[in-house]
Formats: sequence, structure tokens, C-alpha cells
Amino acid sequence: MLKTLISISLTFFLIITFPIMILSSFMGFISETIATSATCIAFLSMYFGFAFLLFKIRLDKKLFLKISISLFALSLISTVISVSLIPSEDTNNKFGLKSVYTSDNKPIFCLITKLIREIDQVKFGSTLIPFADEFIDKEKGARLKNYIIEAYTDMQSYSDFVNVGSVTHHALFEILGAKFDSGHIYVYTPEHDETEKLPVILFLHGSLGNFKVYPWVLKQFADKYKYAIVVPTHGEGNWDLNNGVSVIERARDYCVNQSNMDENRIILVGLSNGGLGITRTAMKNPEYYQGLIYISSILESNLISSDKFLNNLKEKPILVIHGTKDERIPKAMMDDAIDILNANQLNSKIKYFENEDHFLFLSKKDELLDLMYNWIEGK
Repeated sequence: MLKTLISISLTFFLIITFPIMILSSFMGFISETIATSATCIAFLSMYFGFAFLLFKIRLDKKLFLKISISLFALSLISTVISVSLIPSEDTNNKFGLKSVYTSDNKPIFCLITKLIREIDQVKFGSTLIPFADEFIDKEKGARLKNYIIEAYTDMQSYSDFVNVGSVTHHALFEILGAKFDSGHIYVYTPEHDETEKLPVILFLHGSLGNFKVYPWVLKQFADKYKYAIVVPTHGEGNWDLNNGVSVIERARDYCVNQSNMDENRIILVGLSNGGLGITRTAMKNPEYYQGLIYISSILESNLISSDKFLNNLKEKPILVIHGTKDERIPKAMMDDAIDILNANQLNSKIKYFENEDHFLFLSKKDELLDLMYNWIEGK
């Protein structure tokens, strides 16, 4: 009876974890890091260890028991390796990147984003995205993956970026309907004299969550032009929902309370869905921000044509950066939005990148960052 019960339980376990076994196999195959590979080996060894244990119970072969024990031992060793490589997440860096929690909510802990490195999470996602996104075919997906891997590979040489943990699980928690707002922000501070007050780029991430590649790209801007970078996390990136404006205001309050940040020189920048947050925040408190920058962003005609937007943003400088080949937010849609701004004589400027798609933040990062700085400085 006990033997039958154990057999049924093992069979059920192997069936329900079969999809995870397939994903682990694929993740391990494409992995760029030892930590992720060790995690995948640990799970696969455990899975097949139970499989051979089941064979032992059903077929009563001692060889299967020996194989099972060997696989469990390998799983244990791989788990120890994986756990030992979890980043320290030292957030007390004087300069560089750190994670900050600005609310009283406890940080959301998710073991999987510690054991699976963000570079591998993003590579995995970019490999599958052509099968799930109507705007990205295999060619565009391969191009996007190359840009992502290049950025994350360069990032691996900087311990502060490696050690600061991933927060991609916040997006997953929002999708699952769980609580995801822990008041998290990434803060990057370039080396500077402690008496200096740095201007700030307050950056709103796009859909699918807050990735470390965002502060990494902006690091170049921060180092070159001596800006602080503040990147709040808002789940999946639905800034028009779930108190998105409050999250932005909380990030701005953080800047105001820092002795080395200039509250009068905060530029609000949004990528893609981040544009939803820019518009709503600027309509509420335009005086808080020196200027607004929309990058491959949504500009909602119903909001930017409203009296509240037009009256509050009459003198506020606005920069719109977009790719002419952006299929997700077509150029025709952006032209209509720009016509509204121009017709109402707002202080706006549009810069189109020819033949660039929705991912020019990565593909044209050098030109983009210089464009941003020259616009801010009025050049």
C-alpha cells in the first residue's frame, strides 16, 4: 500500500513539474552565467532523480536507485553552487548603482530572480518573444536579443550592477494579481564632489518591468554629464493604473530628500509605456519637473488635447524621440499627437530616428543620450 502511494505521488509530481523541466532544459542551454546553469542543473538532477526513484519502485532494479542517489547528490552540489553565487545586494555604495526602498512595505522576496540571473531571464524572454508578439518577427527578435546581450555582457564587469538584485518578479506579481509595489527604485550616482547637487533623470520604464539595462544605458549619460539617475519600479509598467502617479511622486520625494540631488533640475523621462506616467504626472504637478522627454512613448491624444494638459504644460519644454519604423506606436499616431502640441503652441520638439523601431533606446543609445543632453542644455 505504501509503495503504491509513493509511486502515485512521484508520478503526479513528475507530471506537474514536467513543463518546468522543459523550461529548465532550455534555460540551461542558453544560459550566459554559471549561476543560472547551476540552478537549472539542480532542478533537472532532482527531477530525473525522482524519475529514476520511480523506476526503482516499479521495476525493483538496484541500478535505478544508484542512479537516483547520484542525481540527488548532483542536485545538492548544484544548489550549493547556485546559492553561493547569489549577489550580496550591497546597497550602501557611495557611488554606482544601488537598490532603494522608499515605502514602509517590506521588499518582495522572490528566490527565482536571485537564482536565475537577469541576463538569462532577458535572453530567455527575447528568444521567445517572436512567438508571442505580433510586432516582432524572428529577424527583429534576433536583432533585439543581440542588443540586449551586448548591453548585459558589458554590464557584467561592474560589480555594483551585478550585485544589485533583479526586480523583474514585480512584473510577474502584477500579472498574477499579487501585491507588487514595494517602493523600489534603482539609483545610480556618478562619482562627484560631495558638495555638488546633481541634476536628475527620473526615468519611467516600459512594459514587462524594470530591468537593470535601463540604469546601465543611462549610466553613460550620468558619468559623462554628471547626472543622478533614478528609476522607480512599477510592476509590469502600467503607469496609468495602480497608483502609478503616486509611485512617481514617491521617487521624486526621494530626490528632494537627497543632499546631492537638485530638486529644481529633475527631468522626467519615459520609455514606451512610461509615457503614460509622464503625461499624468505632468498634468498634476508640472512645476516639479524641468522638462519632459518621451522616448518611443505613447502620447494619448485625449489627454494632451485636454485643457488641463495644455494649460499646465504651456511653458514646459517637451522632447519627443521616436523611430519612423516603430510598428507598436506608428509614426502616423505620433504625427497626430505632435500636431496637437504644435497647434496649441506648446514648447515641444520632435526628433525622428529614420528606419529605427521601438527599441532605439538600445540601438541608438549614444545618439539618443547626446540628443537628450543637448536639448536639456538648449543647444
